[in-house]
Amino acid sequence: LDTIVLATILINAGELGEGVRETRRALELVTKVGSQRVRDRLEPLEDALATRRDSTCAELARTARALRVPAEA
Repeated sequence: LDTIVLATILINAGELGEGVRETRRALELVTKVGSQRVRDRLEPLEDALATRRDSTCAELARTARALRVPAEA
């Protein structure tokens, strides 16, 4: 959870290089944990990424949303 918070803070502060690295790390950890409770914690990070106009952040926001709200089969 600390990684998600750190990534969110970095993205909000405009530290995109470091923020993107931490976001990727957070998404990897969330995938490994698999807990819905942890996935729910991605919402603020997803929102922060969505406010950025670059394609990397947009793609990471989509990935975070997909992890947070899995498609129904």
